[in-house]
Order: sequence, then structure tokens, then C-alpha cells
Amino acid sequence: AFYTALHRTTLGFVFLFLVGPVLLKFSSYHQHNFYKYLSSNSWLRVTEHLTFAAIDYLLYLFINFQGYMHLVIGMGRLGGFDLPENFNAPSRAANFLDLWSRWHITLSEWFKYYLFNPIAKALTQRLGNLVPMTTIGGMAFFVTFGVMGIWHGTTEVFILYGLLLGGGVTINRVWQGEIIRRKGRTWYRSLCRRVWYHELSRAASLAFFAIAFIFIWIQP
Repeated sequence: AFYTALHRTTLGFVFLFLVGPVLLKFSSYHQHNFYKYLSSNSWLRVTEHLTFAAIDYLLYLFINFQGYMHLVIGMGRLGGFDLPENFNAPSRAANFLDLWSRWHITLSEWFKYYLFNPIAKALTQRLGNLVPMTTIGGMAFFVTFGVMGIWHGTTEVFILYGLLLGGGVTINRVWQGEIIRRKGRTWYRSLCRRVWYHELSRAASLAFFAIAFIFIWIQP
């Protein structure tokens, strides 16, 4: 247990002070060139640097957050405390909904239990006989992620960031509901077990997540 805690603590320092700063420099470099080529209307270069800036920034956020968690959990275990994990291999998420059960788990769970669930319950009681459950779920997702965006910051970009995430999980939930309704749950489970679908869904989820984070650093 001691060596495991020491390993987590060391890994935290490596993530925070070695890997994270390098990824941030790469992201800043591509962000700078994105604005540079944006003013020159070189759209191929704009797309290239925007893509790399988005990927690097997402990686930086993950490494930075995970580094803090490694450090806190490792030092906590050295002191005799067993703290909860906050990430569960988000890069392996099967879809965008699954991603939110793996990314910043403590925050996601808090919003789920104290905001999403009460909103969904209240909307179901009021509108359950008038609109489909997928619509109710979508409304609850938009409110929850909108508030989550404001929790990160009160400017327009954070609100857009939250609403974009809300749109992503809503589209994911509606897609699941529709395909299950049309093809059945067994057919959908069979589809999810296919490697090509799993990899395509995983890549689309991570790409959408990276695009959403553009609103955090981009200048309006």
C-alpha cells in the first residue's frame, strides 16, 4: 500500500509539472497559429491548428486534473485516508453519456443527484403524459449542463460550453431511445458489441468533447 501511494504521488508530480506544461505549450502554440492564419484566411491552416489546439487542450485538462487526483489520492493514502477516484479511463467511453460517468466523477455525480434527478422527476410529474421521456430527459440535460457551464464561469463562452455538452448528451440519449424503439434493445446491444461501432462512437464522443472545450479558450 505504501509503494502504491508513493507511485500515485510521484505520478501526480510528473503529470502536473512535466507532462501538463508541455501539452499546454503545444496547445498555446496551435492556438496562436489558429488566430494567425484566421486573419490571413488560410482555412486549411486554420483547420489544422484548431484541430491540434482542441486535442492538445483536452489532453492538457485531463493530465492536469488527473495529476491533481494522483497527488491528492497518493498523499491521502500516505496519511491513511482512502479518497475516491475522480476519473475512470474516459478515453475508453463507449459514448458521450458513458464519458460523463468516467470524467470528473465527483462533480458529475453531484450534478446528477442534486440537479438532474430532481429536475427530471419534476418534469415527469408535470409533463409525463404530454411529452416523451426522451424529451424530458433532454430538457433536464440542457438545464443541468447549462448550470454546470455557469459553475465553471459566468461569461457567455462558459454558458455555450455547458449548452453544447447538454446538446451532446441529449442527442446521445435520443439516438439510444430511437434505435431501441425501432430495432429493439437486443439489436442495439448487438450493435454496441461490434468493434467498428464501438470505436466510431468512442472517437465521435472524444471529438465532440474536444470541440466543446474550444469555447473555454477561444476569444469571442
